Amino acid sequence: MAHQRCLTLSGFVQDHLQTLQNLTAERVFTRNEVIYFMGDAADEIYLINSGRVKITRVSLSGKEKIIDIYETGDFFGELCLCENSKRTDQAVALDGVKVLSFKISKILEVTSKDPGAALELLMLFCQRLSEAQAQIETLAFDNIPRRLAKELLKMSRESGEKVANGICVRQYLTHEELSQLVGTSREIITMVMNQFRRQGLVVYTRKSLVVNPAKTERYLEQQTL
Repeated sequence: MAHQRCLTLSGFVQDHLQTLQNLTAERVFTRNEVIYFMGDAADEIYLINSGRVKITRVSLSGKEKIIDIYETGDFFGELCLCENSKRTDQAVALDGVKVLSFKISKILEVTSKDPGAALELLMLFCQRLSEAQAQIETLAFDNIPRRLAKELLKMSRESGEKVANGICVRQYLTHEELSQLVGTSREIITMVMNQFRRQGLVVYTRKSLVVNPAKTERYLEQQTL
């Protein structure tokens, strides 16, 4: 299921697909291949046809922070709409990935002639700004277990399938990737995940992750008492 925040942009592209297809290209990436680097020219926006992509920021020391994870049906790279000449983030394929790339000049040409389309794009930016503010808040005020619990809940809502004991997360991440998402070390993530498993918040193996949303939400509520 595509992220809710991408449905607006998806609708925009569908409405103007014939026009946009003139400057659309399909590209294929293997696992861990970089789709674009920080500092690359910011002149395209991408739609994922299959696979998953992580968006990251990398510090001067090489430390990586995952900003978000996108999957089939999601768009990414939209910051180029802000007329940044260079990329300030990095996109990496988490699996084998197929994407469609749209020239931003063509999208801006369409929006300049269609105020409704421009409003749809503005709504998308508002949604992503809200999410960025929420991430800043949790990094500033939450401890590691709370950050991780919130991310697990988010993953279950955006990329989950109901099973007998909870929500099976299709968007499964390794402990190393979870540590980059939460902002800590892999060792701490492993320790907290083991705690969550003992408390019944999650059931996981190397290849699957099931989140119990009710227990996870209760855990977060208790942490605020």
